[in-house]
Amino acid sequence: MLPKVFWDTESKKIDLKKNSGFVIARVLERGNLNDIKWLRQKYSPSQIKKTVCESRAISEKTANFWSIFFNIPKNKIVCFKKSSQKKRKMFWPY
Repeated sequence: MLPKVFWDTESKKIDLKKNSGFVIARVLERGNLNDIKWLRQKYSPSQIKKTVCESRAISEKTANFWSIFFNIPKNKIVCFKKSSQKKRKMFWPY
């Protein structure tokens, strides 16, 4: 399973069902075109959209791209909300 994307974890221990949010967010954030193709074979568009909307692990840049791709209104995406942005700046103030 995508060793370049999951370089910091033991990919054999990742359960694709239980850890779907983590897997989807990680591939959307760090994957290349082949990784995205793999992701779209493993997960439905609705699962991917749900992760885009709910994940705090994806960047605003990534969320913006996928919101356009899936036609998701930005006000439905958690990482664009002020409270999510404040938490991110708390850890990395730049």
